[in-house]
Amino acid sequence: GSYAEQDQYLGLFFQDDWKVSRKLTLNLGLRAEHETPITERFNRAVASFDAVSANPIEAAAIANYARSPIPELPLSQFRVKGGITFAGVGGNPREYWSQKALAWMPRFGLAYQLRPATVIRAGYGIFYTSIGVLRTNSIQSGFSRSTPIEATNDNGLTFLARLDDPLPNGLLPVQGAAGGLATTLNQGTPFFAKERKAPYAQRFSFGFQHQLPGSFMGEASYVGNRTTRLGVTRELNFTPAQYLSRSPVRDNATNNFLSANFPNPFRTLPEFAGSGLAGANLTRAQLLTRFPHFSSVTFDDDIGYSWYHSLQARLEKRLERGLTFGLTYTWSKFLDNCSGGGATLGDEGATYSDFYNRRADWGPSENDIRHRWTFSSVYQLPFGKRRAYLRKHPLGKVLGGWSIGAVATLQSGAPITVQTQTNSTNANSAGAQRADVLRYPNLPPRERTIQRWFDTLAFAQPAQYTFGNQGIGLVRADGRININTSIIRAFTVGERKQLQFRGEFFNMPNHPNFGNPGHQFEGAGFGIVNSARPARQVQLGLRLTY
Repeated sequence: GSYAEQDQYLGLFFQDDWKVSRKLTLNLGLRAEHETPITERFNRAVASFDAVSANPIEAAAIANYARSPIPELPLSQFRVKGGITFAGVGGNPREYWSQKALAWMPRFGLAYQLRPATVIRAGYGIFYTSIGVLRTNSIQSGFSRSTPIEATNDNGLTFLARLDDPLPNGLLPVQGAAGGLATTLNQGTPFFAKERKAPYAQRFSFGFQHQLPGSFMGEASYVGNRTTRLGVTRELNFTPAQYLSRSPVRDNATNNFLSANFPNPFRTLPEFAGSGLAGANLTRAQLLTRFPHFSSVTFDDDIGYSWYHSLQARLEKRLERGLTFGLTYTWSKFLDNCSGGGATLGDEGATYSDFYNRRADWGPSENDIRHRWTFSSVYQLPFGKRRAYLRKHPLGKVLGGWSIGAVATLQSGAPITVQTQTNSTNANSAGAQRADVLRYPNLPPRERTIQRWFDTLAFAQPAQYTFGNQGIGLVRADGRININTSIIRAFTVGERKQLQFRGEFFNMPNHPNFGNPGHQFEGAGFGIVNSARPARQVQLGLRLTY
């Protein structure tokens, strides 16, 4: 469907420097922001989920269920509650979630000259991110609808549709909000939390700078970040934990218990025709869910968080005799509790691999790069006019004016989480099944190949209706070694024109930097690297400035 959504943003800030003494300078600031919830011009959007009101099909479903209830769910406990609500309909506000007060973000920094050549620096600040139209799309359940082709209803004895008329009854009408709580029956049902909150980060640092002989400057700092209220997709429609197996291996008794079929109380209802819940039977696992009439019920919850710690060091040589360079090193540790990792400020959509135990997803983020070195340098060749050599020699005009640059990056590999094919949870540890095959998944570098990047035997399939016990981010992908170089020369053309030649060489040594290995347990290419980052690239260019 189409939508015309909007929100409003207001930001005010105050910041200034105070020179407290000859050696101490403070930087103090305060920022206030307010972002309104999203609205859609014509209210074509889902707002929230009503979990307590009876769904319009409840009476019919209870009557059907009364014919064959299961022991674990007596008729008196069988309920068909809930459904989505719409913005601006039935007394609901037009906003997708409730209004928030101002977000206050203090900033503090200091610089203290400990010695003539040494300065201490520290800082702290709070930063909020947007959850408005820049990061959130409208949910338009009910405002778009597909019409399936019903070719036959008697297994091909007769046909209702033809190639020249595949939809003889026309397109199904779009109901909009008229369907009410029944709009997403038998479907995935996403919605917005009424009290949705914006994530925020607390960033802090402490370090020093020291002026070294020979135009060198050294710096070392601790830099940290604590991010709170990251959005994580939560599933509300799951089988209660007390019915699941606790066995680390296949538990046939539990599998048979939860997979047992019973008459489907929704089968005769027209709202379920042609859907995944329209069969003659439903499993016990589905009947025991909180909302058996929906395939899923999900929303973005603000329960994600992350920690980042780092030591950042830098050595810089300022331009002298045509040479400048910088060398940096970062050791860091980045942890979060968002499955799949990569949860940064403002990220939405990460999903917990075990919604019974959120702590199981605490571990290295996909952005956890433990070691990173960078080197950058520019050298102006010492030939030609106003240079050390060949100032008046004819070769000076040929060799002069050239500069050579290089940028090198070396970093360790990012973590990868092995997940299963069947339920997208983390895989099991093989050692949980057999002590004699307990393995550490990362292979020594000399044993690692693109056909076997990690030890696939360190993982096993969890039992059905259970979650894996392997932690996240146990496997490390290939690191990165990348060296880019450039050669640049500017030529004067006339009095006011300049022609610049640039030759740039990316990944100049053509070092192979492999992509991530397949990490879906027993999936295609499991443990195999089948991609790589770009090989050497050469780019030549001319730019005329006038």
